[in-house]
Amino acid sequence: MIEPGEIDFTHPDGWEADVNEKREALQEYYPDAHEEWDPHWPEPKGKGVTITIFVDADHASNRSDRRSITGIIIFIGTMLDKAFSKRQTLVEASTFGAEFGAARVAVEEAIATRHMMHCIGVPVNGPVGILCDNISVVLNTTVAGSALKKKHISIAYHMIREAIAAGIVTFRHIGTDDNVADIITKVLPGPRTNILGTLKEPHD
Repeated sequence: MIEPGEIDFTHPDGWEADVNEKREALQEYYPDAHEEWDPHWPEPKGKGVTITIFVDADHASNRSDRRSITGIIIFIGTMLDKAFSKRQTLVEASTFGAEFGAARVAVEEAIATRHMMHCIGVPVNGPVGILCDNISVVLNTTVAGSALKKKHISIAYHMIREAIAAGIVTFRHIGTDDNVADIITKVLPGPRTNILGTLKEPHD
């Protein structure tokens, strides 16, 4: 369980090597993957920032139409940049599908946030760290040889994997009890809300 304290998203030892290994493996499947770069962007200066995104989905939680809820919380360094939840546009038959849809939104937000930083000349330290509590989604997006069995989410599948190959994002698993995005996707008891609201650092 996360102990109350300051937010600290310093990556644990071994993450960098693991991220590079997964990226290189996926580059064999997406050899042309790259981050779009505008030559008119200013030269990055100053201290770099780390971008971290927590993502979660509450499967079929809307009782009127059984659509799932996507929750995204974005930190730039230790500053909360954006937090939102919204109803998904399609009814997903499984938790996996709902979580994958949420992961796609997280990647879109990661790309937009990186572009914003580039536009104002702020250097970004490494890929955006996306933290997800669904291990199946993490494995399907990061393991090069994984096969997608759900064809209807193939666009999200390839979009996420290509973003990893391009070095834009990296996916990591986080325990359900540590996923702060639960605050905006589910009704939680007060004590757990207070614990997640004083997040210190993610744990595997």
